Amino acid sequence: MEDAQLATILTAISDSRNEATQATGALAVTVAGYHADLNARLNSVEAAQKSDKMWSRINRTLVPIYAIGHGVLAHFGIRV
Repeated sequence: MEDAQLATILTAISDSRNEATQATGALAVTVAGYHADLNARLNSVEAAQKSDKMWSRINRTLVPIYAIGHGVLAHFGIRV
């Protein structure tokens, strides 16, 4: 094998390695973007679950209090 052929092979290997490194970097950026989107969605879902849980607790507390209060007021003839 001549020196020119060896130089061509080594250049091709070097170029392909550089391209692979650049592609890996681009893939890492894309994956990081997806990871950030996933974290944002997860945080919004967790916030919605906390809000739903809070309103569920409020409803379980206030609805019986309202019903009891309404019954007491109705017993004494006060219209609500």
